[in-house]
Amino acid sequence: MPLFEYKAMDRTGRLFRGTQDAPSLDGLIETLKQQELFLVEGKQAKASRARAAEAKEAAEEFKVRNVAVDLKKVAMFSTELEIMIRSALPVVEALDSLARQQKDANFKAILSEISSSVKKGNSLSHSLARYPKTFDDIFLSLLLAGESSGRLTEMLERIVAYLNFQIELRNKIRGALLYPAIVVLTSVAVVAFLVLFILPTFMDVFNQLGVDLPLPTRLLLGLSEHLRTRWYIYALLPLILWKSFMLWKSRPGNARLWDIIRLNLPVVGPVIQAIALVRVLRTFSSLLSAGVPVLRAIELARNSAGNKIYAELLTMVYDTATRGGGLATALSDHPYFPSAVADMIANAEKTGTVPEVLSQVAEYYEKQADNTLRNLFSALEPIFVVFLGIMVGSIAIAILLPIFEIGNAIH
Repeated sequence: MPLFEYKAMDRTGRLFRGTQDAPSLDGLIETLKQQELFLVEGKQAKASRARAAEAKEAAEEFKVRNVAVDLKKVAMFSTELEIMIRSALPVVEALDSLARQQKDANFKAILSEISSSVKKGNSLSHSLARYPKTFDDIFLSLLLAGESSGRLTEMLERIVAYLNFQIELRNKIRGALLYPAIVVLTSVAVVAFLVLFILPTFMDVFNQLGVDLPLPTRLLLGLSEHLRTRWYIYALLPLILWKSFMLWKSRPGNARLWDIIRLNLPVVGPVIQAIALVRVLRTFSSLLSAGVPVLRAIELARNSAGNKIYAELLTMVYDTATRGGGLATALSDHPYFPSAVADMIANAEKTGTVPEVLSQVAEYYEKQADNTLRNLFSALEPIFVVFLGIMVGSIAIAILLPIFEIGNAIH
């Protein structure tokens, strides 16, 4: 299809320049009309320029398609789109408005291309599917279900709820890791400051006075000297350990082993299990409530598990369902799936209330995980404070012991 270079104008008189594939000049006019643009000047591009333009367009499209837009921005877009469509604004106008308002350059380009695709007659779900890094399979499945059933605004509400749940869960996990990380880094910084800067100052004084240093002070002085000459080893050590761990985990079977280890960790293991269950059950419940077929819902829930063990469990559920078995059949004997929940799902299958039961169970485990994390933080806070106090106190004692000896010698 020939490539045309054009100048066009919108209803406000704003001038646009660009290139567009079209079978003829008349076809170009019709294509621009669909975009609410009026042709001012148009001509077929030369072969070399056409190839260059196509290559540039393909490169830009590839770049945009492989950009992952922040989940909060996607949730905001979904919320605003739902409000606009509920207000009887046409989808194309809503997309154009959201594209104009968007400040993120990559997301703005994505929304503009989605709008152009919809103007050409493609469905919204089909247009969004071209950007899998931004709109995942669950988002698209819910959207497709809304388009198929004529309940687009309702499905957009479900999408917003799903995205907000993902954001909230991500924030909880980050919050759970942030506090211990801050305490550890603070402890390391305080100890390093005392050992590397404060202790050597006192040592110079003690050496001038010829004080015979006690064993704790000599040990601490040796540690200080070692850290000052070998600091780069400890600076690189976290990076080396992280890279080594990621390399180990990338080998076949090790990722699964790591997930088993995480699920069996004391104290935090049950929290990790609860979070994985919440993620799977919430996703599965949302998809079933939206009318997504059971097998497809199982596939999507499996992809959202974030844990190899639960992904394998859902593969077993999928295989059982394809043979005509119930969901609870594969769940009942699994060591990492609560038998009580499997029994509730079995009863729900008989009464046709599976989505509702899954949602209630997910809510229960979410509260349980929140309470466990809250109790864990309450227990860890004094432990961290005591640990930091012991370390700082030990260094202080090692510094003060020679001072006491000087005082005794004077007396």
